[in-house]
Amino acid sequence: MLVLLFLLANTVTATGASAKAKPAATKVRPVLGGHCVRTGTTVKNSGILLRCTRHGHILVWMRVPKKPSAPKSGTRSQPNPVVTTSPSPVATTSTNPDVSSFITAVPIDLAQVLSISRFRSCSGHDYSSADTDGNPETNRSMKHYINPIDSLIGTTDVIKVFAPFDGQISAFVADNAANTPVGEGIWLTPSSSPAWTLMFFHITPVGNVGDYVKAGQLIGYANLSRTSVRGFDIALEEWVHNIARPAVGDNLATLEQVHQQYGDYLQLLHRGQLDSIFNHMTSDVLGSFATRGMTLQAAIVSEAARDASPCPQPVNGHYPENPDDNVPLR
Repeated sequence: MLVLLFLLANTVTATGASAKAKPAATKVRPVLGGHCVRTGTTVKNSGILLRCTRHGHILVWMRVPKKPSAPKSGTRSQPNPVVTTSPSPVATTSTNPDVSSFITAVPIDLAQVLSISRFRSCSGHDYSSADTDGNPETNRSMKHYINPIDSLIGTTDVIKVFAPFDGQISAFVADNAANTPVGEGIWLTPSSSPAWTLMFFHITPVGNVGDYVKAGQLIGYANLSRTSVRGFDIALEEWVHNIARPAVGDNLATLEQVHQQYGDYLQLLHRGQLDSIFNHMTSDVLGSFATRGMTLQAAIVSEAARDASPCPQPVNGHYPENPDDNVPLR
């Protein structure tokens, strides 16, 4: 009996020493934009639901958009107002869990459009900056020009523009052509990806700065009141603290942060990293464009191809017109 008690006491002592020798691992608290290890994992931090999402070449924690609350029992739910056009802009749910596919509605009435310029084309004027890998690019148009059918040129309240995602109208910015105001720029921030801003140029806005909008909601009309403005344009910019680094993790910034730094919205153009809107559309939205002949492949000139075939020198600030820079819609 004495031997048994002696052995039992030694076992308890050894177990306790072993427990002390293994300190508890420190648990890293997930934060928005921080690194994560397994895509699709969700956690809550301070009441905010985060999902581990592939962003470029790494995995980061991104905010999961809130779902609309269900109507209370016994009450009749009111249908959401629907913007109608021909064809109607379609809000879709992405089959791709990547938060970068945040454009969920067609932002224009494709029936009103003759052609669309390619990303990195030689259309219009030089609109260049770093790409989303932080590589600087120059002398090219890193946005898309929307060229309406001829009968609509000169109008200010006919060519419809729609919110491409759920988000907020962040700013109205003056637009000029030949030093004359032609509509305004509408800057929109997606709720799911606040480091991005989508910019429409030469628009007569509907609504106000600060308004929250739903995908497919009418937000304005193309303002083509000047003969020198025969179309309008769409750019997509991701804000970063350091433009020489890829826009990931702690390098991500918001529009408000960069606005405070530079103090003028016009000074923000080309300050971030530019990308094509087609790289951020859901498969259904891409399909709507593809049926009219504007596929993802046709929409973008690669960086290598543009470097190998540089744009000509601008004349009076604009590139000479070249039909190959535009994709005609059918």
